[in-house]
Amino acid sequence: MNDNVQKSPRRLGRRGGWTPVSVRGNPTRLFFDRFPQAMWIFDRRTLAILSVNQAAVALYGYSREEFLGRTLNDLYTQEERPALLHDLSTLYGEPDGWAPSPRTCRRLRRKDGAILDVEVIWTPFLDRGREEILAVFQDVTQQRRTEERLRFQEAIVSQVHDAIFAVDNRRRIIYWNRAAERQYGLPANEALGHPLTDIVSCRWLLPENESTVIDSLSRAGAWHGHETHRRRDGEPIRVESSVTVLRDDCGDRIGLLAVVRDVTERARAEARLRDSQRQLLEAEKLGHIGAWEWDVATGAQIWSEELYRIFGIEPGRIPATFEGFMSLVEPEDRPAVRATTEKALRDHQPFSREFTIRRPGGVIRTVLACGEVLVDASRRPVRLVGATLDITDRKRAEAERARFLDHERSARGAAEEAAAQLEVLSRRLVELQEAERRNLARELHDEMGQLLTGLRLLLLTDRPGIPERPRDRLAGDTRGKMMSIISELMQRIRTLSMDLRPAMLDDLGLLPALRWHFKRYGDQTGVRVKFAQAGLDGRLEPALEIAAFRIVQEALTNVARHAGVAAASVELRKGDDRLLIRIEDRGPGFDVESALRGPSSGLAGMRERARLMGGSLSIESQTGGSGTRLTAELPLAPASGIMPRK
Repeated sequence: MNDNVQKSPRRLGRRGGWTPVSVRGNPTRLFFDRFPQAMWIFDRRTLAILSVNQAAVALYGYSREEFLGRTLNDLYTQEERPALLHDLSTLYGEPDGWAPSPRTCRRLRRKDGAILDVEVIWTPFLDRGREEILAVFQDVTQQRRTEERLRFQEAIVSQVHDAIFAVDNRRRIIYWNRAAERQYGLPANEALGHPLTDIVSCRWLLPENESTVIDSLSRAGAWHGHETHRRRDGEPIRVESSVTVLRDDCGDRIGLLAVVRDVTERARAEARLRDSQRQLLEAEKLGHIGAWEWDVATGAQIWSEELYRIFGIEPGRIPATFEGFMSLVEPEDRPAVRATTEKALRDHQPFSREFTIRRPGGVIRTVLACGEVLVDASRRPVRLVGATLDITDRKRAEAERARFLDHERSARGAAEEAAAQLEVLSRRLVELQEAERRNLARELHDEMGQLLTGLRLLLLTDRPGIPERPRDRLAGDTRGKMMSIISELMQRIRTLSMDLRPAMLDDLGLLPALRWHFKRYGDQTGVRVKFAQAGLDGRLEPALEIAAFRIVQEALTNVARHAGVAAASVELRKGDDRLLIRIEDRGPGFDVESALRGPSSGLAGMRERARLMGGSLSIESQTGGSGTRLTAELPLAPASGIMPRK
């Protein structure tokens, strides 16, 4: 105990101080035991409990014997024990003695561990010379919980966006939430206690509305409707109000509760919508746009005369309902139209949808439907309003324009591709011509020039001035060498001629020319050709034979240059209308696209030969050792056939 608690009073006084009391007497004891609130008597110095009444036993769950073995500290929670010392210290009043303490609220612990909220009053007194204190504890746990619930409810109501206020029977404001402060521009401390008519200025939409409200409150105890209120700054606002009669536990009327929602913006939106509807009707007459309106509750629809014309039907021919409308929609468009309508009803958002309808007689038209959803105060859709426009001509024009643009793009792309191919082929043609000229010049200079020079030297040995006998011997040797050179020269000329264009191809046809080329190719390159054919026993069109021979010749040249193989296979098969050519090798392969873009590749030339013949050429190859396959298909000329062999 601190010094203040242990301090003895100087004297007894009427205003406070020690009061000589004894609870040992029968009347006082009877009053103490039967008092409805929990009471303790404890020693001021030791805080030991000296006596408890029956209410304390019932409240805290200890028996009298258990109480008498404890101190007041045992009843307080650990957190509340400093407050106990503070409460006892306040019992010191004026210098002439102690005074009863004011009512304080503390937390005590029951025997079962439950925490109680209690209000405590301390009264000091003397009992046969001993300083004792009487403590009266009142359980306010339930009251505290009720107050907490009320505070929680108040916090919830204060966060509601709708203005809520209550008035008593004299129409004085007794409740004013935060939303009301914002909505009317008036804080609660200026509204509470004032007559409602001084705070909220109300203007009824119709004069008879006021009597209707009074009658509804008297008869049903509630009213719901629309009014015009005025804010503190004088600005009018449109509101939607719900008013309920407040009654006490006995059923007597004690006031009114109003929930008021500001619907000014919604009213403005509805006004704008009405203006839009008016403008829509005017536009319908000018633009031949069909208008419609749908009552969601009844399902009935209103169609304008222009809408009937767009649908191609007379009024009354089909029911003006959603299902009647859907019967005109093409079956493939019905799911999308139904989904758009359901989404608009669910989201309350404007919508638009293009779809096709079928008029009586089978005429197909494309239309565009646009609409808007109107909702009631509870945000339930009540009506759909909109318009339908026949856009068939516009869609046809758009489709025609798209087709024209696609054709133009395709033609431009084909022209650009053809120009690029022509440029590549022209460049390739020049390169091939120069290469052929270079080869021809080299052959003429290196091979034939040397032979002609030797022939010239041999002719010079037969000049006059050489003795007769040696001259005769030299003449015989010279003539032999000259004949040998002339023979070799003729062979070189024949080979050069065959490289430029084999005469065998013109004289004997494709099959003998290919066989001669395969043998010569093997002798020159060391690559053996495995050849298979079907249907080539006769002659083909000359242009076809030349194209086929050149494709095979160029393909085998590429095999010898790049494949690095000892053998290649060539297959030619003549069908009813096409000649199939297939050349394969087992080399390392290559990137076809890169090779086609290369400046010196013969692949582009082969592909162009096939294209000029009306055929196609494909190449299958990839790096990694999978080999290469070239396949060409050349159509037989319409007048072609097996020509008799010469």
